[in-house]
Amino acid sequence: MTGEHSVFVADEDGRPVLKRGDAIQPGDWLVLYTDGLTEARRGTELFGVPRACRVLREEWRSPLEERLVSLVEA
Repeated sequence: MTGEHSVFVADEDGRPVLKRGDAIQPGDWLVLYTDGLTEARRGTELFGVPRACRVLREEWRSPLEERLVSLVEA
């Protein structure tokens, strides 16, 4: 990415959350995913970013492995 204000992280609505030079603080989450997650389908229904965010918010206290299972099963 180029430019002083390049967006590296956005929320579920695409609004910038972190920009170049911002620091991630203790307790913050950084979730990296590919379109394979958000474009996964069950029939004609897309999994989508809002659904992924909902699952992660609901499971935030669970161990990482359980959060991943919850995403797969959602």
